[in-house]
Amino acid sequence: MDYREKILALVRTKPVLPNDVAKELKTNTTMAGAMLSELCSNGLLKVSTVKIGGSPLYYLPENKHQLLNYLNNLNKEDKQTAERLQHEQIIREQDEQPLTRVSLRQIKDFAEQLIVAYEGKEETFWKWYALTDKEAEEKIKQILESKSKESRAESGGKQISPGLQASLKSKESEVNSLQLELEHLKPETGKETDKDTTQETKEKPKKEPKPKNVQTKQEDFWQTIEQFLQDNKIQLIEKNMTKRNTEYDLLIELPSPMGTLTYYCKARHKKSISPEDLSSAYVQGQLKKIPVIYLTTGKLTKKAEQHTRQLSGFTVKQL
Repeated sequence: MDYREKILALVRTKPVLPNDVAKELKTNTTMAGAMLSELCSNGLLKVSTVKIGGSPLYYLPENKHQLLNYLNNLNKEDKQTAERLQHEQIIREQDEQPLTRVSLRQIKDFAEQLIVAYEGKEETFWKWYALTDKEAEEKIKQILESKSKESRAESGGKQISPGLQASLKSKESEVNSLQLELEHLKPETGKETDKDTTQETKEKPKKEPKPKNVQTKQEDFWQTIEQFLQDNKIQLIEKNMTKRNTEYDLLIELPSPMGTLTYYCKARHKKSISPEDLSSAYVQGQLKKIPVIYLTTGKLTKKAEQHTRQLSGFTVKQL
C-alpha cells in the first residue's frame, strides 16, 4: 500500500498529528510532516489552527466536524467564542468587544468571515463553519431588518430610503459567495450606460500576446536546466515532465571526490516556493533513498527557508 493511502486510512478515523503518522509508518516526525504537507498541497488533507502541544492536526475536508472534539485545547476566551458562535450561528462584529473580535479571527477552524455591503457601508459578520449559505442569508437578513426597525423607531417613525442591499463574500472560498437583496435597487440610468460605451469606444484595442512568445518562454526553462547541468558537469540519467514545460522530475549523477553520486532532482518554474513544495520533493527523495536537489527560477518564502534547515540531504539551487 502506498504511503499516501496508509495516511488517508489513518486520518479517516480521526485527525492526526505528525507523530501519529511517524509511528504508523515507522519513520521520523520530519518525514511524516513532509508527507502530510504534500497531501495538504494536493488538497487531500487540511491542517487545523487548533494545536496539540504546538503541532496542528491534519484532517479530511469532509470530516471537519471531528475538530469539535478538540475545543478544550483552545484557550479560555477562544473556547467561549467558539461555543457562542456555535449556539448563535451568526455574530455581527461591530457589536462585539475588541477581545471577541480578535478571538473570532483566531478560531479559523470554526468561524468563517463574511463581508457585508449594507447601505453603502461594509460590515463584517462571522458564521459558524457548518452553517449553509442559505441559512446565513436568512439570519443576516433578520439582523439587518431588526437594526433597520430600530433606526426607524429612533427617527420618530420617518421612512428610510428603500434602497437596501447586502452582499456576502466569504474570504475562505468563492463558493461561499452569496448575495442578499432585501429590496430592489433602482436600475442604472441610460446616460451612465452611454457614457461607459463612449469611453470603451475611444480606448484603443489592446494587442493580445502572441502564443508563440509564451511558448518560447516556457521552452527556455528546459534550456536553462540543461545549461545548469552542463556548467556543473552533471549527467542527466532520467527525465520526466510532470507539468508542461514548468516542472520536471529528474534523476541525475554528480561527480564527487567519493565517486559519482545519484540525486533526485525536482525542477520548477515558479515565482514563489512554499514549504509544501519542498516537502513534496523531499518525500520523493526519501522514497528513492537518495539525496535531493531542488532547482527553481523563483524564491523561497521565509517559512520555506526555515523548513530547509529541517531537511537532511536536501539542496536548493536558484536558476
